[in-house]
Amino acid sequence: MPEQILPKIIVVDDNPMIRDILYKVLKLKGYTVMTASSGQDAIKILHRNSIAVVITDVEMPEMSGEELLHKIKKLFPYMPVIITGDGTLSDAIKLIKQGAANYIPKPFSIDEIYNVVEEALLDSYRVKKPF
Repeated sequence: MPEQILPKIIVVDDNPMIRDILYKVLKLKGYTVMTASSGQDAIKILHRNSIAVVITDVEMPEMSGEELLHKIKKLFPYMPVIITGDGTLSDAIKLIKQGAANYIPKPFSIDEIYNVVEEALLDSYRVKKPF
């Protein structure tokens, strides 16, 4: 049986510890994972790679996760963007209304990450749009 190729995920966070943890746990699930320490770096990676899901922190210097969400939605309208952060429920609702696939409050569990990524991928396949 041929090996299944899972979609690529990019993790964007200015905190190297969070980036490393998410990289490792998503790799354990078999995903190809790329990382970026800033929104600018993430945009460069998105232009050069076929990414299926973006996971980004909401609070980052230079370009916030909210700003990154807006840029991604202009460039790649069907790209699922999952936002993580320390925000409130109203922050989460606002970001989802702006196009985020989901919002995961910090601290999060590994199971939460897996479930939200799987949900975002399924939603992407349902609309049958290319990544």
